Amino acid sequence: MDWSELSPDLLRLIAKRLGEISNFVRFRVVCKHWRSAVLPCDLPPQLPWFLLAKKMEAPSSEIKFYSLYSNKIHTVHVPEVNMNSLIGASNKYLFLSDLKCMSAVFFNPLTRSQIRVPYRYWPFSPIYTKRCHNHGPNPIGNNIFAALFMKDPEKCKHFLCLCLSDDGEWTKVEVPRVCNLDATYFYKGNLFIWDLATADTRVVDITTGDVVSVISDQGINFDYLIQACDDLLGVVQLFKYYDPRIPIEECRFKVYRLEQDGKTPSWAELSQGLGDLMLFLDRGNGFCLKASDFDGFKGNTIYFWKWHRWSSNQKSYECNDNGFALSRYDLEEDCTEVLMYAKDHEIDPNDIWLLPSLC
Repeated sequence: MDWSELSPDLLRLIAKRLGEISNFVRFRVVCKHWRSAVLPCDLPPQLPWFLLAKKMEAPSSEIKFYSLYSNKIHTVHVPEVNMNSLIGASNKYLFLSDLKCMSAVFFNPLTRSQIRVPYRYWPFSPIYTKRCHNHGPNPIGNNIFAALFMKDPEKCKHFLCLCLSDDGEWTKVEVPRVCNLDATYFYKGNLFIWDLATADTRVVDITTGDVVSVISDQGINFDYLIQACDDLLGVVQLFKYYDPRIPIEECRFKVYRLEQDGKTPSWAELSQGLGDLMLFLDRGNGFCLKASDFDGFKGNTIYFWKWHRWSSNQKSYECNDNGFALSRYDLEEDCTEVLMYAKDHEIDPNDIWLLPSLC
């Protein structure tokens, strides 16, 4: 049998079963026929990679990522990237800045594609870039490609800066002041901001910056707002990230859904859990994926990192070494298990998840 003559339809079916992006890339380089039959956009849904810390002894063009799917570390050679300028990540992009040149870009480390940010939008925080897989509608709008917050400390004002295309056309709208960027999300064309001071959720029209409605205080202090298919979820972290007194096995979360059936929108705790969904959290982002898209993974779970200390005898929290633990909380079982330990210097301080993409 001549494997190079397999039909394009069959090749695409095989490619859809390749769960890890590295296997997909190897598949496409077997021969010209396979490469032309299977396009980068045929990449199956990917589990996120986690950014590992770069050694600071000498300049390097290497970036290392931990793959949750394969439990392996991938090294990506990107000469353009200076890791000292790394601010954060959103979906398939790293967000990089150069303070000396007053420049910034959304940067895909696998394709090297980038969206440049005008120098006038400083200082800023990245909050959204368009999804690399179609797990739901674009929460901002089909005409918006990327967004970031800009703070003007002199005027005590906050602005929402929107990129209208990957060609770099940007616009700026003043919005209510934002205290907690983790609990901010786009949903059905509006910007939802959980106000740390009042515990209200403000709904902002992104075209005008006006507050169109306010979801009243229910005594819930959200750490994240996350879109899950057609729903907006609010996540509460029931522990402090840097508190070493809390064993990782005792870390818990509560998840709420925005109910909009009645006249007054309100938050309701999810009694049945997340179903098929998996949530992924870091200190600057949160997103969800469907467990059914990945063999061997279970839904109704939350993946997160937590800083911890341990001693040689594991009987006290005296610091012999610092580190992080990648953990998974199961809402149905109400239990947390540690998946991976890493020392302090091995993890990037931004706690960055990245969704690998070839588009």
